[in-house]
Amino acid sequence: MYLCPLILHMAVWLAALVSVAELCAVEFSPVFGDGAVLQAGMAVNVWGQAEPGAKVTVTFAGQEKQAVSDKEGRWKVQFDPLEPSTEPRTLTAASAGTTKSIGNVVVGEVWIASGQSNMVWPLAKSEGGAANLARSLPLLRFVVVPREAGLPPQPFTPGQLAWRSFIPGANRELAAVAFHFAESLLREKDGAIGIIQSSVG
Repeated sequence: MYLCPLILHMAVWLAALVSVAELCAVEFSPVFGDGAVLQAGMAVNVWGQAEPGAKVTVTFAGQEKQAVSDKEGRWKVQFDPLEPSTEPRTLTAASAGTTKSIGNVVVGEVWIASGQSNMVWPLAKSEGGAANLARSLPLLRFVVVPREAGLPPQPFTPGQLAWRSFIPGANRELAAVAFHFAESLLREKDGAIGIIQSSVG
């Protein structure tokens, strides 16, 4: 007789626990993901979401920075200038007993490839495209911003922005101009090269 109401009450209680846990969880902005590249040689902003008013501690490469999220739950820290490094390290944010970690983060040059027309021309259709698509350049990493339009602007959700290394298969998404620019930087700079491709044909 009392089994069903008991199960119902337990389900509601567990659902409440899940929603509270989600509310208190600390998160990075979707642009920070596994395999990301952080800019070398200048102060680096890192940001995300947490419970409003929460204290957030962010660590990377021996640095620890703290922030308090605003009334909308947004937080931001700024790391001191970082040296170029190809050593995979972990970027971690902790708040209210929850921790979010991002792995395989390196430091180098980060550029935005933005524009239209030639900025989305496929590497496969460029001179030497087939040969370049067969190459593997793990220190050339990129993320492609989804082509979406509309008002009001919508925030990205986790998983929409994924960092990838330039390896056969995944590399088809990188535009020709962005590839050749990044590939030339790899020969000139220490550390990794990160490309954020945000372009529309």
